[in-house]
Amino acid sequence: MVQLVQRAEPPSLASLPPAQRKRWDQIVRAALELLEDGEYDQIQVRDVAKRADVALGTLYRYFASKEHLYAAVMLLWVNSFNRGLQRKQLPKDPGDALKELLRRSIAAFVAKPQFLRVEIVMEGSNDPYARELISQFSSEYASAYDDAYSDLPDAQRAQIEITIQCVLTKMLHSYALDRVSVERVYDVVLGTVDLIFSPPPKARAAQRPRSPK
Repeated sequence: MVQLVQRAEPPSLASLPPAQRKRWDQIVRAALELLEDGEYDQIQVRDVAKRADVALGTLYRYFASKEHLYAAVMLLWVNSFNRGLQRKQLPKDPGDALKELLRRSIAAFVAKPQFLRVEIVMEGSNDPYARELISQFSSEYASAYDDAYSDLPDAQRAQIEITIQCVLTKMLHSYALDRVSVERVYDVVLGTVDLIFSPPPKARAAQRPRSPK
């Protein structure tokens, strides 16, 4: 009978001493570099280990699976993305600020659609370690929009954030799967912001023919 080898639980990032944290970073950055020039499905874990100059067994001491590794890559990427967003001042108007952030977000993902495809894979992952990191990714990504909502009441901020993220995710995923054009992504996402911040439309009065007297 063939016995399956059960890997030890990977350590948490916070528990790593400096030398091991450096190796963890080295592995994640190597995986990120391979994704910059390729597609997730084409990348082998052994290629990441070779790029990071570590043994394959060493890599698996830090990451339970390829999905766990690339969830860490996405978290690293979104932190870099957020820092880039903060370098440019936003308009004062909440609607204009939100639209500017969304333009930057869409442009970043359009430039690297393979990262969108990785996110789709991660969202369907059953790996608990990957799911934990992709949850952090979602939180970090949402926090990039905090400045746009800062002057709005908390309840409104929550509703706007949910609405925008649902529309943005749907349209970006459709773009990553070649179902819509990038122009359509911009039109729908920015049009949703206009709809949210516009005065409510007046209901049209029912135009019923008058019955003859």
